[in-house]
Amino acid sequence: MQGSGGVLMLDEIDANLSGEESMSVAKVLRHLSSRYQIFVISHQPQLTSMGQQHFLIYKEDESRVRELNDEERIEEIARIISGERVSDEARGFARDLFERSRELV
Repeated sequence: MQGSGGVLMLDEIDANLSGEESMSVAKVLRHLSSRYQIFVISHQPQLTSMGQQHFLIYKEDESRVRELNDEERIEEIARIISGERVSDEARGFARDLFERSRELV
């Protein structure tokens, strides 16, 4: 990629931020993604919804990684919002975040 800036790896860059602050960080990272390959670990729905790809890391007998499709992404964002017992409200909020993030591309 012409003018590539390299790779950024960010672990919970949005920890202890409000939702509004987390969304601001996400927008900056979205802009930077045109020059950098960015890997972000986050437990905030705002930042998670803004990614171009979403990978779920989980452990069975050993650690595994798999890419989520759009519906799985929405469900995972809802789980981040509400925990193991995902509510309809969390799903609605997750879908709204996800759809709004697609408008910013």
